[in-house]
Amino acid sequence: PFPNGTVFQKLLQHQGEAPPDPRQFNEELDAESTRIMRKMMAKDPIARYQSCDELIRDLMLLAGGLGLRQLGPSGMVW
Repeated sequence: PFPNGTVFQKLLQHQGEAPPDPRQFNEELDAESTRIMRKMMAKDPIARYQSCDELIRDLMLLAGGLGLRQLGPSGMVW
C-alpha cells in the first residue's frame, strides 16, 4: 500500500503508518470495496479477516451487489 520510497522506507511505513485509503489510488472504488481492502490491511490482527471464509463471504456479497452473476454450482462469480 506504500508505493513511494526505498524498500527500507516502505518497511518503515508498513510498520508505523496506517495504510492509505485505497480511493487515493482509484477514486472510483465504492465504499464496500474500500471497506474490504481496509479490513485486509488492518494493523490490528483482530480487526482483519479471521478466516478465508469470512473474506470470501464479503467478496461474494460485493460481487452480488455489483450485479455479477454466478457461474456454475460452486457459486463463483465473475
